[in-house]
Amino acid sequence: MKPAYKISLILIVLAVVAGAGAYWYVFLKPHQNLENTKPEFKLSSTQLFNDFTEDETAANARYSGKVVEVSGEVVAVQTGEQGTAIILEDELFGVSVYLDSSFVAANQQLTNQTATGQTITIRGKCDGMLNDVVISRAVIIQ
Repeated sequence: MKPAYKISLILIVLAVVAGAGAYWYVFLKPHQNLENTKPEFKLSSTQLFNDFTEDETAANARYSGKVVEVSGEVVAVQTGEQGTAIILEDELFGVSVYLDSSFVAANQQLTNQTATGQTITIRGKCDGMLNDVVISRAVIIQ
């Protein structure tokens, strides 16, 4: 075999191995277990919503992509194709919390007991604000 072919073959094999490693790292790594993760911020749902309405850019820089623990009054519990959502404080403008599907499956009784008017504490990853402040992959703490 010519040296140029050997070098080309080695480079192709290295590229395939590097690509497979990158794919595994990005797409197949397990999700962070938020039940055991220490939150970066603990605050009320009213305070979180007010921070976003007062200065959305600063609030995005502070909270987006971070684990937050939010306490507030449940105004609605919705179950649909996207999973279970709990709305805190105000149904039109408040905090929308989307529960982690594996948490819901393992804690069905706790999820079913969540009712409007109840004050709960939820830990999840803050995704920023659309109409509501969105928290995803959440778990119920209390």
